[in-house]
Amino acid sequence: YYIRALPDNAPRVTINKPGRDTKLSPIDEMAVRVEAEDDFGLSSFNLVYSVNGGKDKTIDMATEENKKSRILWDGEHYLYLEELAVEPGDFIAYYAEASDHRGENGTTRTDMFFTTVRPFEEIYRQGQGGGGGGGGVAGLRPGKLSQEQKEIIAATWRVDSSRKHVPEQQTKDDLNAVADAQDALRVRVEEAVNVLLFQGAMDLELQAMSDWLQQAQAPMVSASEELRAELSAEALGPEREALHYLLKVDALIREYMVTQQRNNQGRSSAPLDMSDTSELELKRDENKYETLDQANQAQQQQETVDESLQRVKDLARRQQQLNEQMRQQANQGQRSESEKKRELDRLTREQRQLRQQAEEMSRQLSQMSRQQQQSSSTSQQSSQQSHQSMQQASGSLRESSDEMGQSAQELQRSNPQGAAEQGSRALQRLQDSSQQLARAQGRSLERMMRDAIQRADQLATQQEQLARSVKELKKEQDRDFQGIKARVETLNNGRGSLSQADKERQVEQFVRRRLQDIADAKGQTSDQLERLKGDLEFLSLSAAADQPRSAKALRQAREDI
Repeated sequence: YYIRALPDNAPRVTINKPGRDTKLSPIDEMAVRVEAEDDFGLSSFNLVYSVNGGKDKTIDMATEENKKSRILWDGEHYLYLEELAVEPGDFIAYYAEASDHRGENGTTRTDMFFTTVRPFEEIYRQGQGGGGGGGGVAGLRPGKLSQEQKEIIAATWRVDSSRKHVPEQQTKDDLNAVADAQDALRVRVEEAVNVLLFQGAMDLELQAMSDWLQQAQAPMVSASEELRAELSAEALGPEREALHYLLKVDALIREYMVTQQRNNQGRSSAPLDMSDTSELELKRDENKYETLDQANQAQQQQETVDESLQRVKDLARRQQQLNEQMRQQANQGQRSESEKKRELDRLTREQRQLRQQAEEMSRQLSQMSRQQQQSSSTSQQSSQQSHQSMQQASGSLRESSDEMGQSAQELQRSNPQGAAEQGSRALQRLQDSSQQLARAQGRSLERMMRDAIQRADQLATQQEQLARSVKELKKEQDRDFQGIKARVETLNNGRGSLSQADKERQVEQFVRRRLQDIADAKGQTSDQLERLKGDLEFLSLSAAADQPRSAKALRQAREDI
């Protein structure tokens, strides 16, 4: 008999419900369903939440029923917003964590999710098809600044969660990038304050917005300083404090817009002297209502596009994680059949959940695209482009759903490698949908160009990593794979000597897997380059009229790719 030491992998923990950021009224309740799994056994399982960035509150999910299973725990907890005494503009941040018997070294956390508290009547209006009013206040659109702050918090959280497992320089670079984003957002907040101070000298509501924005600047400065000092955990406090103030501004903007809308409706519906009303004046009055309705619809559609883009990005991130887990499963040759089956069942379940969410989002975008087409004028080029981009995003989501279905079928056939390949195709379609929604979002050309430059830099880094991997494998080949053979010997140490045939077979399997990984990465890089080419073409056409020099440079960049 042989005793074989297996690596103790970190636990896996997920939030299955709601699994995304949500918006609720102050009297709603929210069910949070979580699941954790470990290869040798769990020791703790918690749901952690805080209100407005305050002190964390921990809910122990390790029930007696869960402890009977030891390796797979799940549970559901209800958060009653009325008991938390929240009001519009507040937020709840929450995540789940699980540990094995190694304590802190064996602890895994989920991403951080947010629930934003909004007025009950506002959610009701949206459910009835109403909107929040026009395009914002003093250039501020509700939810825009706060969403960017949420992304900054989420990025800091991910870096803090993974810093023990990545090189120190990578952590430093990542935190500096988040600090740059925080500084850029602070500059935009400062600009908004100046606009509000100029426009709202005699308007108390605009002054209140300005006050909240000014309060947000100080914690943003503190957060940036903590990030540049590589204190990721310490930066989360001021980041969440800044988010609290920005959400207060969102609530004031929405309230202000609703008030303005009601005032406009009141003036439009005033009694008319029909004796002096001509047919032209009646027509003009009708146009007032049509314009107001179109503004309401445009605002609601914009918010839906923003939310859809974040959900697609979240789907892509989760699909990428699932693909990595499927590849790991394909390379695990030392597990028992029961362990393999349990892992395949879990992967299949998660893949089906992602597919269901992709299908739901595809239907929602398709419906919204049809509504936009019916309500917008055919002469509006921007509306046509947004409609077309949403149609394309919906189509890409349908294609990703099909690929996810194929991936789930491969898992049922106990073929995790094939499932990972299908999952990679699903991820590519999700990334396509994300880019198409960014176009529908109506981002500025400047911001879209910055995004394109960042993606080009990332692709260049990926290409350098691929080149290094190929070079290292070529060196191994020149040395007759001595390094890989030594690794095979180490892995089989204690199980008796290997025959030459067994050793060569294992070396061949290792090299084949490595080549497949490189081929998959190369294919993904190629697909991302094709998407970047398409985006550059879109940007060059968009910039042709107003920025001809930029358009020329974009066309040249596309040709270079």
